[in-house]
Amino acid sequence: MSTEVIWHGDEILAKAKTAAKEALHLSGEIVLRVWQETIPWATGDLASTLTVTDMEHGVQVSSSGPYAAAQEFDATLRHPDPTNPLSLAGRKAHAGRDALDDNKENIRALIEAKVTEALR
Repeated sequence: MSTEVIWHGDEILAKAKTAAKEALHLSGEIVLRVWQETIPWATGDLASTLTVTDMEHGVQVSSSGPYAAAQEFDATLRHPDPTNPLSLAGRKAHAGRDALDDNKENIRALIEAKVTEALR
């Protein structure tokens, strides 16, 4: 009597990859939302250029705004700008980086949960 073993490894791997990609996209959306909530804001131009792009091995959360790098990396800029009545309180330099750093554990947990759910 022989027992046939059926290999499901490829199917399982595909399910795990699909779940991980979906979780990464959701994670990118979380980072984008937090970034939009803390990005320096006077006109909305910078916040309106934030995007999440699915990549082959992850996601990219970025801004195509003309002054995005200056707002992210130049801590000497005023955040918020007290001379501009449209500038909102609670905004800061490093908003994009902080949006990712402050959510690393949430992102890890989301990916783990989505992959675990897909493999049940």
